[in-house]
Amino acid sequence: GTINVEPVNSPARRANGAAVVRLRRLDTWSVMRTSFVLALSLAIVMLVAVLTLWTLFTITGVFETVGRNVEDVLGASTNVSAWFSFPRVMGLTVLFGGVQVVLTTAALTLLATIYNVTAGWSGGFEATLSDDR
Repeated sequence: GTINVEPVNSPARRANGAAVVRLRRLDTWSVMRTSFVLALSLAIVMLVAVLTLWTLFTITGVFETVGRNVEDVLGASTNVSAWFSFPRVMGLTVLFGGVQVVLTTAALTLLATIYNVTAGWSGGFEATLSDDR
């Protein structure tokens, strides 16, 4: 399991029906798998969003307008349409998504490991769980 929870006091429930638990350890492997799936989901959402925006901008002529404005300012030698080509935009999106997946997974796994070390010193995170009826 991902969570190692134990009751704080001998009777796990207080008089009002609330249970006090302490989170002492996170399973690092489970945190890594979960963070990978969540980061991958975010990368897919980012890919779909960029694809949608690129299609919308192409249909509405935003890239052509930007290209004409840049050529007016910088001169006719610039090729702005190549900057916003579909393979380039999608390639960069996939690259950024891959980097985001790797960095997010590594960072959250590292944070779980740091939590496990500090929870050993401090006793972990204490929470009171109650049933509001």
